[in-house]
Amino acid sequence: MLGKLLSPLTTATSIGVTLRYLTAVAGSILAILGILGVLTPEQIEALKAQIEILTANLPALLAAIGALITAWVTFYAAITKSSSDKAAEVAKQVDAKVAADSMVVVKTPGDQPDIVVHPPK
Repeated sequence: MLGKLLSPLTTATSIGVTLRYLTAVAGSILAILGILGVLTPEQIEALKAQIEILTANLPALLAAIGALITAWVTFYAAITKSSSDKAAEVAKQVDAKVAADSMVVVKTPGDQPDIVVHPPK
């Protein structure tokens, strides 16, 4: 269940990357606004009304939440979604030269098994 909910954030497609970085940017903005105390009292009250569990210490709480979101998304992307420059070049060549509904076979040197990538269903 959780895997399905997080799938837009975990996919290597452009939408997944975009969502991850937009989340990191939004978290950064919240952290900066909270740290600098840029939020007006009216904005704080509006946020309190929308998120009723927050206390009077809203700017500090927003800064902490924003920093945590930013750190988590950035760490997650760096650990799970990074690849080598060689892998990125192979992917770029495959995307440019092979139809999306075709199977791709990457020949490997020596006794290593070839890499077979089936088209998405």
